[in-house]
Amino acid sequence: MIGLIRGDRFFHGRPTSYLRFELKDLSFGGRQRATAELAQGGPPAVPVLVQMLRDHDKFTRSEAADILAQIGPPAQDAVPALVEAMKDPDQHLQWRAEKALDRILPEVKSEETAR
Repeated sequence: MIGLIRGDRFFHGRPTSYLRFELKDLSFGGRQRATAELAQGGPPAVPVLVQMLRDHDKFTRSEAADILAQIGPPAQDAVPALVEAMKDPDQHLQWRAEKALDRILPEVKSEETAR
């Protein structure tokens, strides 16, 4: 219910705020489970990950960029948010967003290399 009030996106019936909590879970396997579930979720997970890219917590933003990189080309809807993340003051996030863009849009990278 709180996720609805906050305007969270949902993936597998769970709001962004809950999934964000799972990503920060330091228990054995908790974080890995959440990461794997989102990465394997493909395009349906992208809206939640885009919302996480705009989170106040820099760890959450970086993890979202990494998961989008794992999804690859099916995460094309996240490109505008990743471009925005490239302007974040956190250089670690900038690097992860660039890596995600390289994996989501490999043809752009190969065209730049060919020039």
